Amino acid sequence: MGGADFLSGRTSQHQSWDANESDRRYSELQVLLGRFLIIQTPTMPVSGIIALLVAMIASRFLSERGYRTLSPEQKLRLMDGFSSTRMYSMGPLLVLIAAFWFLMTQTDVNRQVVTMTFFGLLIAYVITRTVMNQRKLHVLDMPAEYRRSFLIAQAVSLAGIAWFFYTAF
Repeated sequence: MGGADFLSGRTSQHQSWDANESDRRYSELQVLLGRFLIIQTPTMPVSGIIALLVAMIASRFLSERGYRTLSPEQKLRLMDGFSSTRMYSMGPLLVLIAAFWFLMTQTDVNRQVVTMTFFGLLIAYVITRTVMNQRKLHVLDMPAEYRRSFLIAQAVSLAGIAWFFYTAF
């Protein structure tokens, strides 16, 4: 590689190396990157796991609180109305995950393209499921209070998942 190595201060002619100059340049690079990027710290993946667990628990509590407000007839309508949805909603997600695994491990497709496409499709899937669930709740004539509780529970859960993925990658 021709030219000067930015971090070490060396040139392609292997001139003398100055450790202080290297440290200064590395610090300058960190400051420059820090202005434009959020630099991950070693505790960020742990915070992602904690956020995911807290969000799942909080989402469950919010869902249960909303569920308790329903009458027995509404609970029955809710369970019957979502029975086929629960059974088939995992299909597209499993296909998406299987395609991601296959493309990442068995092909030479650019990994960044595969990852960005996967997360884009995953976001589209989540948004589609959320809209479909809200429409289904409206068709089932669920009270507005329950629909709001259900939406908040989904938002809390998605926020936890988003933070988990942000810290993981």
